[in-house]
Amino acid sequence: MHDSNEMLKRTYRSRNVRVPNARYPFEVTLHQGAIENIFLDSMSMRGLLVDRPTTVHDWKILPATQAQNDYRIEVTLCGLTTAVGTNSDQSQSKITSSSTTTGENENRKETIIHAKYVIGCDGAHSWVRKKLGFNMIGEQTGKF
Repeated sequence: MHDSNEMLKRTYRSRNVRVPNARYPFEVTLHQGAIENIFLDSMSMRGLLVDRPTTVHDWKILPATQAQNDYRIEVTLCGLTTAVGTNSDQSQSKITSSSTTTGENENRKETIIHAKYVIGCDGAHSWVRKKLGFNMIGEQTGKF
């Protein structure tokens, strides 16, 4: 669920569910912040940049004639204000920035990124999946 500022908001907690026929009948629990730190440390060692807080405003696939090299996907990001990590190889990012004014978010900063691939890891309420027009297939609990 989102609050009035379009930020994620926890609305309930659910119990841990055991899967009786799991291949490995044990579990290791690590909270999201610790997992993110592992990713951030690994990415930082490879010279990759993580921008926070950032939201995807829109994306589109460009015709081959408008593509920059093989970078046919144009992604519009909003709200880049802080960076974690460093990017030593700027040739991979293809980033251009501009400041725009829009109705709700005056002087919102937008960044355009051209990419070869986009990976949607945005969870049960996937904006990426909806944009592609894919249905969520499989068993659902009604909580997502």
